[in-house]
Amino acid sequence: MASVEIYSLYFSGQCTWEAHENYQKRSVRNRTKLNSDQGPVSFSIPLKSGKNNQLPIREVQISYSEDWVKSMLQSIRTNYGSTPYFEHYFQGINSILSSSPKLLWDLNLSLHEYLCSKLDISSRTRITSNWVKEISAPSKDFRNSFPIERKLKAYPQIHNNGQGFTHNLSVLDLLFNCGPEAQLYLSQSFEDSSQ
Repeated sequence: MASVEIYSLYFSGQCTWEAHENYQKRSVRNRTKLNSDQGPVSFSIPLKSGKNNQLPIREVQISYSEDWVKSMLQSIRTNYGSTPYFEHYFQGINSILSSSPKLLWDLNLSLHEYLCSKLDISSRTRITSNWVKEISAPSKDFRNSFPIERKLKAYPQIHNNGQGFTHNLSVLDLLFNCGPEAQLYLSQSFEDSSQ
């Protein structure tokens, strides 16, 4: 459930997932940020203990020793339940998270494919076929960028806490607040950033 900024890149149709790296601690690979009436709330999907940092990304296992799924779903419901499009998308997110996939890669891919279908991002998810240490121009390497420094236009947010628009939130924030208009927003955000 990556940020709106990341999904604006996906909308361009030019993104590839790195499938041959080792897991990177403190990255977006198992984190997301939701909005609340108290400000942004960060969530991390717990991983099975061990040296995940040295594991290939496709082998990192999720820990279910604590009921983090229930906690995350409750937070999503609490913070977005009154948004205009909550009922249209929550059940899909609920189903994926409740399916308890064993691997972080599988959970991320399932959530990503669901979100792309709802955002009408038609480009197929491309996955690397081998490890490439350095990405050459004109491509950009966002593997270790957190957050993505890409300021997008404001969209209506149910929680603004008197502080104005909050950047780098999960794409769920955009989807629950804007529904079908999210695709138009991403389209215009991409066009605006390319100028």
